[in-house]
Amino acid sequence: MVFKIDISAHTSTLMVTSVIYKKLNDLLTSKGKKELFSFIKSVKIRWWSMTIKTEKPIVNSELQLFRSEIEEIFISVSATFWINMKETKVVFK
Repeated sequence: MVFKIDISAHTSTLMVTSVIYKKLNDLLTSKGKKELFSFIKSVKIRWWSMTIKTEKPIVNSELQLFRSEIEEIFISVSATFWINMKETKVVFK
């Protein structure tokens, strides 16, 4: 059986975003803050930046506490998909 994977710019962004979602869920669960994950509305990837949009401003301040871990997730997932990151930027909205 032969599988053909069609990886375009659109599908690769979806794959990276879905892996980041999963790792964010795992991070917040391990920190005892799983309830914060339900307030994340979207994660957008643009070249070297990641924007995490939430439903409440208070959630943004809570996520700021985990900024370095979230940046590490972004870098490691990008490396997994052979995306070379010279710098990263994580924005909470």
